[in-house]
Amino acid sequence: MKLMLESGIILIVLGIIIGLVWGYIHAGKVLYAENEVGHENDYNDVPTLFIPGFFGSRFSFGSLLGRLVTNFRANKSMVIVVKRDGSLKVIGELKQSRPLVQILFSNKSVRVSEQTNAIIRIVNLLHTNYEIDRVNLVGHSMGSISVLWSAVNMGEQTDVVINKIVTIAGPFNDIEVATNAHGIEQTELTKDGPVSQSKVYQVLSQTVKKLPANTEILNIGGVSDSRNNSDGSVSINSVRSLRFIVNQITRRYQELIVTGKNASHRLLHENRQVDKSIAIFLWDS
Repeated sequence: MKLMLESGIILIVLGIIIGLVWGYIHAGKVLYAENEVGHENDYNDVPTLFIPGFFGSRFSFGSLLGRLVTNFRANKSMVIVVKRDGSLKVIGELKQSRPLVQILFSNKSVRVSEQTNAIIRIVNLLHTNYEIDRVNLVGHSMGSISVLWSAVNMGEQTDVVINKIVTIAGPFNDIEVATNAHGIEQTELTKDGPVSQSKVYQVLSQTVKKLPANTEILNIGGVSDSRNNSDGSVSINSVRSLRFIVNQITRRYQELIVTGKNASHRLLHENRQVDKSIAIFLWDS
């Protein structure tokens, strides 16, 4: 019995190690689903771009993208690296079925304005090279701000339409959206919105009318620490402030609040509930 128990533990440990190694190897590479159906050059499905937060890396969305490929028949068909000089390094080719595009930044401390400029240039590149006319955007933390800001300004700089937006742990009413310089920022929410409004909140509220009214939005937040009602970095009230920004122009807004230890800021994109919610929202599966 002891030998069997020890053997079982060894197998579990080996499985974990293999999983970690697999994730490390594939985090920044293209990855295709098995048994894909459809024609190679038929780009009917809307590409989904994944934008990391401040100091994000290939691991920020790497595991989540892998699970979407394995469990939801998506294709991580392209990785685009934004170099420090602003040039784009494109790896892979778009696949027809549920194409995922991982956006990486060589400058890990890139800010919202730089991310936004890169997103719009990437969207234009996809439009030029693949005749893409719609895209989905997914952002984590500061990347959520960049995603929304890109969507608001994209109409003036591209012919591509934003189809769906997913924001994860977005600090929509924080003074500082990149770092925790001000700690976890708590602001009371009323039926009309936050009692005090950060500059980010104010600017988004003033410009959100440029967002197409039929844009669908899924806003995901986490509460891993019930003492301060936050994910350990961003308060849930800051995350939920987005509803008051976008309700001006769209009723196609959904909100998912995840709780528990796997709902922390750095683990929300490693959460299976989040995986499934994103898949259902993007592809109804």
